[in-house]
Order: sequence, then C-alpha cells, then structure tokens
Amino acid sequence: MVSSQVPRFAEPGARWRTVAYGPVLCLIVLIGDLLVTHRVHWFGLTFCALLLAGFVSLQVVAGRRHASVELTDTALRDGTEVLDLADIAEILPPRDEDSHDEEKWESARALGELSGVPRRRTGIGLLLRSGGMVQAWARDHHTLRAELEAALVGRAAAEPGPDSAAVESAVLARDAASAESAVVARDAAPAESAGAARDAAPAESAGAAAESAAGTAGETGDIAGSAPESDSGEQQAQ
Repeated sequence: MVSSQVPRFAEPGARWRTVAYGPVLCLIVLIGDLLVTHRVHWFGLTFCALLLAGFVSLQVVAGRRHASVELTDTALRDGTEVLDLADIAEILPPRDEDSHDEEKWESARALGELSGVPRRRTGIGLLLRSGGMVQAWARDHHTLRAELEAALVGRAAAEPGPDSAAVESAVLARDAASAESAVVARDAAPAESAGAARDAAPAESAGAAAESAAGTAGETGDIAGSAPESDSGEQQAQ
C-alpha cells in the first residue's frame, strides 16, 4: 500500500454512500404506501432494504479493493498491485481515436488482480525498464496520465542519473591526478637541485685541482729554466 504518503491522484473505486440508495428507495415506497393505500408492507420493504444494502456493501468492498487507484511520488497502485515509479521507463502515447489499429500496449497485462481493465476505466500504456509493458488504468485517465508524467519528471530531476555520476567521477579523478602531479613535482624539485649540486661539486673540485697542478708545473718550469742561465753566467765570469 502507498497510503502513507500524500496522494497526487486517487480514485476510491466505490463509495459507501451507494449502500444507502436501496434503503432510501424502500423508504420512499413506504411513505407512498402510507399516503395512498394506508397499507404498509413492512416485512417486504424491510427485507428489500436489508438485501439491497448487503448486496451493495459487497460490491463496494470489492470495488474499493480491486478498482481503486492511488498515485504518490514514489509508487502507483492499481487495485491490489503496487508499481514503483522507478520501474517505469516511459509512458506510452494514448490510442489514436481515428485509427482502427490497436496499440501494442492495449494487449499488455493490466495492473491488479483482475483479468483486464475494469469496466468504465481506460488503460494507460507503460513501458517498464525490464522491457515489458503493462496497463495502468483509471476512470479519469487524463488526470492520471498528467500526474504520472509530472511524478516521473520530478523523480528524474531529484535523482542524479548515471551520466551525472560519470561526470562527477571524471572530475574527481582529474582533480586527484592534478593534485598527485603537483605533489610529485614538488618532491622532485629539491631532489633534482640536490643531485645537480652533488654532481657540480666534484667537477668544480677537479677543475680547481687541474688549475693548481698547471700552476705548479709552470712555476717548476720557470725555476728549471733559470738554473742553466745562472750556471752559464757563472762560467762566463770565471
């Protein structure tokens, strides 16, 4: 049952006031007997009133059970069967009154325990997400169709679809990837600086050593060259 929610559309199927129609008719006959014939058929009128009231009561109970309709924001109840609105994929177009061909949904199963659409009701074709088709029905089928369409549109707007979820997941994945790249780049920059400094230090040390060695060799050469000159000067002086 879906009566726990405020209904968007409801048809009781039968009304209890119809139980009083038989007894009221018998009362009218009783008043006529009193005014015209002065002979009252007490037993016959009482028996008829009780019989009609009992028979109509059974019809009302059956009608309210098997021919009532109730639509809420989450479910549609036709008779004793409840159909979740989430299971409805599409409301099929109504039958073309100018066409002699039947629509496919007109041969589909009617919701409820009855073998078909109840009398004085009109079917509404529904395509289910499972691929099947069923018939919803109501006496005021135009209003039921309009309210059913509004309820489905409201559910589609309130619930995020799979496309929205996919887009949201893609955005989250992209943001996570960007954040991870930023962290990796931030961690890699000091490491690269340290490696460059480490590689540059030996090179600078080697260059300085080479320059020192070259300077030492030059000084040694100058000293070696000046020694012969001194010897030759001394020989000449002797």
